[in-house]
Amino acid sequence: MLLQKVNYLFNQLEGSADFPPTTQQTAVRERVEGAGDKAEQDFQQLMGKDLEAFNALLREHNIGNIYLKAP
Repeated sequence: MLLQKVNYLFNQLEGSADFPPTTQQTAVRERVEGAGDKAEQDFQQLMGKDLEAFNALLREHNIGNIYLKAP
């Protein structure tokens, strides 16, 4: 559902050559882009430091590591 809304917004911004984007559309686009950047940073944190720390904790308890593939 959220992806459909984001796609609609970006299609409106990119596909409407007759009129410039409204201030509301531009504000939402900036907000969504910021949220996407934050999600990417959180994912990198998870894949880097957080997963390493969690695997160290698992090793202390003789439990196998978790391996993840990046998308």
